[in-house]
Amino acid sequence: MASMAIPKDADVKNYTGKSALPGLISDHAHLAQYQGVTPSPDAYTREKNY
Repeated sequence: MASMAIPKDADVKNYTGKSALPGLISDHAHLAQYQGVTPSPDAYTREKNY
């Protein structure tokens, strides 16, 4: 792994044994389960109500 100078005022965290994924954004959504801004009960049934 490359090394670099750490600024004296840097906030250094010790995450030994952990995984860090900077910039990871979830793109998971269930858009069909909503009508406007409220959940739609129709989206949670097996019958097609549309």
